[in-house]
Amino acid sequence: MLIIINKSTIIQYKGDKMNLYELTNQSQISVTELLNWFAKQSEELQVKINKTKQKEFSNLNEKNKRVHNSIIDLAALILAIKKFKETIKIENNSIKELFSLKMKRKKTSPKYQKLLKKKALIFELRVAGETLRKIANIITYKINDSVSHTYISTFLKREGEV
Repeated sequence: MLIIINKSTIIQYKGDKMNLYELTNQSQISVTELLNWFAKQSEELQVKINKTKQKEFSNLNEKNKRVHNSIIDLAALILAIKKFKETIKIENNSIKELFSLKMKRKKTSPKYQKLLKKKALIFELRVAGETLRKIANIITYKINDSVSHTYISTFLKREGEV
């Protein structure tokens, strides 16, 4: 198996493959993918991953005294890469979710914008005890756009007054 550590260093590994895959709980394909991903990263990220690798090495070394240190070292690197990639995925998903929430909040229809301008009047009429149908008729006349009583109801729910 050929392992690329970074763009300039290539290590030939001919050790006990079974132990490596057992230690990492990864298939040969996923190990290769993780190592290739690691090789493409900047040196700064590789240094961060290597710091995590040191922690993984000590954990694996305590649990697997019989396994050769070079195999444990490689397994620790693979586990550190996997954890780092998972962390990046979680952070990216969180950022995407926040961005999509912000985008959803900003979308309002032109009719809704017109109702926002008449928000005080709508609340005033509602407090005065007017029905939603009557409010809809008054607002339709004021904004020159047809508004149903159900749309007024939805507007009031969104704006916090029912």
